[in-house]
Amino acid sequence: MLQDLKELDSLIGKICWGNWWDNQAGTGLNFGEPRLVLWENKERTERKVWTEGECNLHLTLCSWKIENVGEKSVLLSSPKKKINIALRRLEGQKITKIEFDNTNGKTIFNFDLGSKLTCRRFDSDPESTLWSFISENPYQIIMAMGNGQIRISPRDQKTPKM
Repeated sequence: MLQDLKELDSLIGKICWGNWWDNQAGTGLNFGEPRLVLWENKERTERKVWTEGECNLHLTLCSWKIENVGEKSVLLSSPKKKINIALRRLEGQKITKIEFDNTNGKTIFNFDLGSKLTCRRFDSDPESTLWSFISENPYQIIMAMGNGQIRISPRDQKTPKM
């Protein structure tokens, strides 16, 4: 049964931007104010810089569907071009409601301009992590599992260095 997911209340009203998809790394969505991230490895004299949102949603081991108003649904299995177009349509939209099924992890992210992102587990793996939500202030990781559980990291845990 779908119910509101209170653990992600901090995401309500945040603007979605900088979405990406990779057939091996998964799908990522940024939300909120952008921030600059600096990664350094002084031993190898290497430095990288990128932008990311104040919070991120990373879809990992799940099947997903994006429904944009007036367009055909786009699935994880759709052609890359259609996936990228659907992800771009989510940019600029705000999350209005998040529904979660605590029996199987199905999650529906509703947006203010009528779009929906629905995540479901792959039938073969009820123990997998469907998605991870990472928030910087306060630092926290929330994960949805295929068995309907929500796991939350301790707030004092910091992002591991690469």
